[in-house]
Amino acid sequence: RDRSPSRGLGDVYKRQVQEGIDLLDRACQMDELALYQSMISPKLVSMLNNFGLQLLQAKKYSQARTIIEQGLNLDPHSKSLNNNWDVVMLQWAQLAYGKGQLKESIQILVDGRKKSKKDKRTFNQFIEAYYNETALRLLDADKIEASITKFKEGLELLPNNKTLKQNLDFAKSEQE
Repeated sequence: RDRSPSRGLGDVYKRQVQEGIDLLDRACQMDELALYQSMISPKLVSMLNNFGLQLLQAKKYSQARTIIEQGLNLDPHSKSLNNNWDVVMLQWAQLAYGKGQLKESIQILVDGRKKSKKDKRTFNQFIEAYYNETALRLLDADKIEASITKFKEGLELLPNNKTLKQNLDFAKSEQE
């Protein structure tokens, strides 16, 4: 009797989808198929988008990011890929922050903001909120120096942010 663990339908599906994506990608690069490029490329973009969504639903954010980036490299103006980019990066950052991983969540937001075509403001709001909340928690715990440092880090990314500036000034006044 076979005692090896089942790979599950999800793994088989992902492998088959990845094989299909790889095949279409190779077809896009073959000179002999140049005439069919306009037919092949949109199918590949669609497959990458759908696969990225499957990975997002499975909360495999790093893989979803990679797949959606692949699609955006082929079609940087795809509305669905650009929308899904924002969703993946924002949800991934929320997960990291919820686990207490401020540094990782901020890096995800910064990366997401760089590539975002439509929602840079939301990325900035998350960055502000995470730094503000973290710094204020430190301030409440009488860790004034650490609080000031977090406000300053936030201002390095968002130099014109009034809330972070005001709270930095407040934290400095608590120092005295």
